[in-house]
Amino acid sequence: MSCFAHFALLDIPAGTPARAHFPGAEAATTSSYGYVRSSARSERIAAARNEEPRVELPWRDYGSGVRYAADLLARGEGRRHSIFVGARNVLNEFGFRLRFHGLWFGRAGDPPLDPGWPVAALGEGGVSFHSLGRLPEELDALTGLPLVIDGRPVPRSFVVANCSDPAHAYEVHPKGLIGPSAQAWHDLANAWEVGKQDGVDDETLYRRLDAVAQCHGAKPSRNLLHCVLGGRSDGSVLCAAITGALTGIASTLAALGVEQAIVLDNGGSVGWYYCPEAGATPVVVVAGPNHRPTGTAFIEFDLGSFPQPVSHPVLADHL
Repeated sequence: MSCFAHFALLDIPAGTPARAHFPGAEAATTSSYGYVRSSARSERIAAARNEEPRVELPWRDYGSGVRYAADLLARGEGRRHSIFVGARNVLNEFGFRLRFHGLWFGRAGDPPLDPGWPVAALGEGGVSFHSLGRLPEELDALTGLPLVIDGRPVPRSFVVANCSDPAHAYEVHPKGLIGPSAQAWHDLANAWEVGKQDGVDDETLYRRLDAVAQCHGAKPSRNLLHCVLGGRSDGSVLCAAITGALTGIASTLAALGVEQAIVLDNGGSVGWYYCPEAGATPVVVVAGPNHRPTGTAFIEFDLGSFPQPVSHPVLADHL
């Protein structure tokens, strides 16, 4: 049987300029409920708007103008030897928020994030990680699902309790393409939303979701593609696109000396684009087979030179 495997690492030196891009910011509003996956969330939005709940899920409650094609972005904004990395969970997932030009964008109606969550601040001086409660005011910044906090990988209970898309933690799919059934995905999505609305703690929510998963025979996710941004103590940054379980990825990053790490996107949203020079058509250098070319937020790294691929020590001795 043929299979795909992804393992791409972009090692970025300390001080490499990093910029946030959100071309759809003018079309977005801070009251968007984002990408709606659960009946519970749909009913909540309908009640607030005096409308009928949406029956077909998932759906986005923001317009198409919020999403932007990455190749157009790179062609119009890219500098010589830039890499654009998608951070497309902004407005789509719980915990993924962007402070862009002084304004925060994220899903409305979500509970506040823990002030201890690591946040990536972006600027001409590079990427720096801070806790949300101590984030400098002058920089654009991005939050995401934490995987490593102060050098320690997060536990599975934390991952499950903070993944608003159950497909990021379990082998399920909204159309039943992966896992036992589409109903398994919907029941997990509803249970997550209700738990967050009830304000239950991570461990309780994890047990609730795991009970639902076991009833359906849904196994923990093992093969989803993820894009993760991590920071080391020396100021260098590691950007990784890697398949696997998020808890396993967290442990691997911690073993590689990553002190703080957050997820940027997952599955078909993962995409890296290389722009050889300003105005040039960018090249897709990392993506999954179900790659979606439009997204919300992007990070541009000004590498300054051609990003030549290097051999990996695990394979080098066999090639």
